[in-house]
Amino acid sequence: MIWYEAAAELRYPSGLEPIAARAVQLDDWNENWSAPWDEITSEVVHAVHELLRNRAASAPGH
Repeated sequence: MIWYEAAAELRYPSGLEPIAARAVQLDDWNENWSAPWDEITSEVVHAVHELLRNRAASAPGH
C-alpha cells in the first residue's frame, strides 16, 4: 500500500523507495529466506528514521 497508494499519489518520491522496497520484501517473506523477518523490519524502521531525519533537516528554519 505504501508504494501503490501513498507513493503513487505523491508521484513516487525517491524518499519512499527504501521503505517501499522493504515493505514489498515483508509482504513476500517466508521462513526459508536467508534474511530474517526481524532484520527486514529493522531496515524498514531505519529507512523511516532516515526519511524523517532528512525531512526535518530540510524544513524551513532548520
